Amino acid sequence: MAYVIDLTIVMQSIFWHMQARGGTDPVSIRLIKLAYNSYWISTDRSQVHTEIRTYVNGNNVFVTGRKDRVLEKVVELINGHRFKPQGIDRLGTLSGWADGKTEGWDVRATD
Repeated sequence: MAYVIDLTIVMQSIFWHMQARGGTDPVSIRLIKLAYNSYWISTDRSQVHTEIRTYVNGNNVFVTGRKDRVLEKVVELINGHRFKPQGIDRLGTLSGWADGKTEGWDVRATD
């Protein structure tokens, strides 16, 4: 669940930042890292993961029956913690994120 939710929220962030730039620049490694790092250190990520643990521990999600309840929870968490376009400054400064410089994948935010 966490992988799907985290990836979706980061992808939404990248999408909205691309839209804010007119959607004409290619997606850069720098933008991807900014979006990921911003989400990694955010309170949203920790809240999402806490809600997932609470949900999984409080429900037997592997019992057959209403199989769509996990999907419903995923959608609920994405909608509740998704990137909001009005928070476009959430990534901090965007200067230089699309400057065409080659950048490696070796940087990751820490807790």
